[in-house]
Amino acid sequence: MGGDITQDTILAVEQLTEAAWQIPYASRVDSITNFQHTYGVDDDLIVEDLMGDPANMAPEEFERRIQVALNEPLLIEQIIASNLSATAVNVVLQYPQQDLTEVPTAVAKAREIRETIKADFPDLEVYVTGVSMLNNAFSEIGTQDLSTLIPLMFAIILVLVLLILRSIAATLTTLFIIMLSTMVGMGTAGYYGIDLTPIAGMAPIVIMTLAIADSIHILITLRTSMRQGMNKEAALTESVRLNFVPVS
Repeated sequence: MGGDITQDTILAVEQLTEAAWQIPYASRVDSITNFQHTYGVDDDLIVEDLMGDPANMAPEEFERRIQVALNEPLLIEQIIASNLSATAVNVVLQYPQQDLTEVPTAVAKAREIRETIKADFPDLEVYVTGVSMLNNAFSEIGTQDLSTLIPLMFAIILVLVLLILRSIAATLTTLFIIMLSTMVGMGTAGYYGIDLTPIAGMAPIVIMTLAIADSIHILITLRTSMRQGMNKEAALTESVRLNFVPVS
C-alpha cells in the first residue's frame, strides 16, 4: 500500500490481512497489524499484535506503536518503509503443483481483494506484486500474444515471404507448410500429455521460424536452378538434394 501511513491505512491493512487468508493456498499472512510485539511489564512478558484493534487506538498510542515498528528490524524496510510512504501485507503461498490453474486462481483472488480494499479506502494506492504475480504475468502475456501479436507477426512474415519470392503459389505453399508443421508439433505434444506452459507456448513461434527458413531455402534454390536452365522437376530434385541435410 502506498501513501502516508495513518490510522485509516492501518484499518485497511487489518482488513487486507484478514481477507488475505482467503487467497487459495495461503499458508501465512504477515503485516504490521498482526506482527507479534513482545515487551516486558515487571516480571511478565507480554506478546500481542502490534496494531491490534486500530479503530479504538488513541492517537498517542498509535504514534508510539508506529515508532516501535520503525525500530523493529523484522519490519523496517520489509513490511514498512522507513519514510512511512508504504506498508506491505506479505502472503506466503504453498502450491501443491498439481494443476496449472493454481497460480491464476490465487492471483485472481488477490486482485479481487485489492479491488475491495480500493473501494473501501479510495484514498489509498494498493499494489499486488510478488513471485506469483510474475509467474502469472508470463501466462497472461503469452495468451495475449497468441491472440494478437502472433497473428500480426504471422501476417507480416507472409507479406515479406511474398516480396522475397514474388510468387503467390510459393507463399501459399510456405503457409501450408507452416500450418501443417505447427499442427503436427502441437498435436504430438497434446497426444503425449505435455503441459502447455508459458515456455511451451512459444513452440509455435519456433516451429514457424524454422518452417519459413527451410521453405525459403528450398524455394530460392529451386528458382536459381530453374534460371540456370533446369526444368521444374529437375530443379526441385536438385534443391531438395542440396538442402536435405541442413533442413533436416
